[in-house]
Amino acid sequence: MNRVIESGSIRKQSDMKLYSYQVEILDKSCMEELTLFQESVYKKMADKSIYAPFAAPLMLNNFGLKGITLGLRVQGDIKGFISFHFPGPSQDNFGRDVGLVEEELDKVVHWDHCLIHPDFRGNSMQERMGLLLVKTAADMNRYYRYMFATVSPQNYPSLHQLLLQQNMLVVSMKIKYGNLLRLILFQDILNPLRVEAYSAVSINCGDLPSMADLLERGYYGYNVKQGEKGIEIIFAKGETREMTINDRKESSSFRVKKQSF
Repeated sequence: MNRVIESGSIRKQSDMKLYSYQVEILDKSCMEELTLFQESVYKKMADKSIYAPFAAPLMLNNFGLKGITLGLRVQGDIKGFISFHFPGPSQDNFGRDVGLVEEELDKVVHWDHCLIHPDFRGNSMQERMGLLLVKTAADMNRYYRYMFATVSPQNYPSLHQLLLQQNMLVVSMKIKYGNLLRLILFQDILNPLRVEAYSAVSINCGDLPSMADLLERGYYGYNVKQGEKGIEIIFAKGETREMTINDRKESSSFRVKKQSF
């Protein structure tokens, strides 16, 4: 039986009533249930480009030694999940995209899939489960230094959670998962990347050339807002980092490959 780490009440959007929920640490026995949940939500998405569905064999990496997956259950049924993946030195380690040296790849964690049922959005559960995921990793002594995530420019909830809650930064923009545009978010927990806020400029997420130009010029995306103009990311010039002794020893640097959009 999966371990429950939180219980509470959650509001359902269709009837605005409160329902009991639990957040559990899931294991691979839940794969079929997760797959069916994903299929049911994905097929109803108006913009399917914002989510890259997992294939069951790959999702198995998000359990056990290679990952952690938390599930949101409402009245016993899965209505959301969020997961960490520890890629190790594999070729899909996002550290390769920003030039981490080989010896540092074991210190990487990926914020992997996150999906909440539409009926239970608006309850800040993605943010809540993100905090629980970090706490669970710490409680399980799962060490990591470098956090990465890939997010669609049109996925406001994930951008908001990762930029503001986790202090991550948009450092690159790539084509991933076949042919899907993704922002690559990163943070070094021990020696955080920071920005010079005085240089801030707001760019609409539909303006890909401008975002690519700023990234090429050493700007990072550090905040996001949503309004009448759509989703906008706020960029600012990255601060010069003072390298620690370990940084010098490891010679980690960012060598983001240029890509045209």
